[in-house]
Amino acid sequence: MKPESFAQLYEEAKKQDAYWVADAIYTFTEELHNLAEIGKVSRTELARRMEVSPAYITKIFRGDVNFTIDTMVRLARRVGARLHLHLAPETQEAGWVDHHAMYRKEPFPGLQAEEAMVSEPAPKAPKRKREPLPSKSGSESVRKVRFKSKAKKILDQVEGEPPADR
Repeated sequence: MKPESFAQLYEEAKKQDAYWVADAIYTFTEELHNLAEIGKVSRTELARRMEVSPAYITKIFRGDVNFTIDTMVRLARRVGARLHLHLAPETQEAGWVDHHAMYRKEPFPGLQAEEAMVSEPAPKAPKRKREPLPSKSGSESVRKVRFKSKAKKILDQVEGEPPADR
């Protein structure tokens, strides 16, 4: 049975692991890009910090790399961030809230002030947007177009196959 609407195509795509892989890569690279931009870390500088070629960094930002956790941690640390992974039941939506300003004012009993991170004021959390940066044409970001293109390839592969059991 061929899906008739975009909503049906979208629901069919969400049943495939490839959709969730593409979504994770898109989310990670978008957040990496935003943090690099906030920290004024250019692609060339990120390549230098990672000890890789600038072309490899371009591949990363295009989403053309199948990341290992090691690579994700290294990239995050090079832009001054930490990688956090989280699993949630498929039936529930999950999201992140960064609590930069929520350090305890007093250390936990038995901890030194340095261990409780109370000796320095917390940095102000940057406001995050999930919207992609506008492209030169002004309509959609290049990243969003590439993500849609990859989603279409996944849908084309799935078309004609029975839905995956979940």
